[in-house]
Amino acid sequence: MMLDRLTALVVDDDPISASILENYLNKLAFEVISCTNGKTAYEILLHQHEILDLVITDIVMPDMDGRELIHLIRSNPATNDLPVIVVSGLVNQNELKDLCENYDKQITKYLTKPIDFKELERVLDELHIRVVQ
Repeated sequence: MMLDRLTALVVDDDPISASILENYLNKLAFEVISCTNGKTAYEILLHQHEILDLVITDIVMPDMDGRELIHLIRSNPATNDLPVIVVSGLVNQNELKDLCENYDKQITKYLTKPIDFKELERVLDELHIRVVQ
């Protein structure tokens, strides 16, 4: 039986971090759409939200940061229930936790960089996103 692959939008201006995350997600049977800033990500969300199962976004980025992107995602009825994982190597863990708690913490989680594969799996499990291996 063939299972549909999940689709994740990865938003990160660091090409190395984005590539690592994309490789991890591919190992977990995700299709990945990538972009380098929140402004482009929001345009993708507006036009392709129905195919997305997950957004993973960095915080510190040019044009539109992750905080503003999350606010826009949660403010839009078409995207407000989309699971989001916030990642950062520059913002401390307490600040990430506080950011996630400002929104629905059942569907807004965080990871610190460098991202660990097992931690990503754990957070996906918390989000009830079925990972196929």
